[in-house]
Amino acid sequence: MSMFIQTVGRLNKAGTINELDEQLSKAVLAVRMTGKVAKLTLELTIRPTSPDSETVMIEDSIKVKTASPPRKAAIFFTTEDGRLSRENPNQPDLPMKIEGGAAQEEEIKTAVAQ
Repeated sequence: MSMFIQTVGRLNKAGTINELDEQLSKAVLAVRMTGKVAKLTLELTIRPTSPDSETVMIEDSIKVKTASPPRKAAIFFTTEDGRLSRENPNQPDLPMKIEGGAAQEEEIKTAVAQ
């Protein structure tokens, strides 16, 4: 096994390699959902523990950039007083009689309002 793989595997008691694995899966899923690019970056900062030391300290940083799934836009009508409405304020309501009782009528009104 290479020194790099061994070192990354030992960072944070294997926490770094486990996080990389998890973040890679999330990045791949985001690419599949959005069709856009994702980036997964591992940055290692290596510094001496003291000026004359033969030992080093390694700090890691994981950065993930993914595109958000596209959000759907909603269309609204505007009113003269600056309000928004899902119903056309210039179109009169049509009287409707629904066969099947009040419960079914209320269910249909709820579905239409959404």
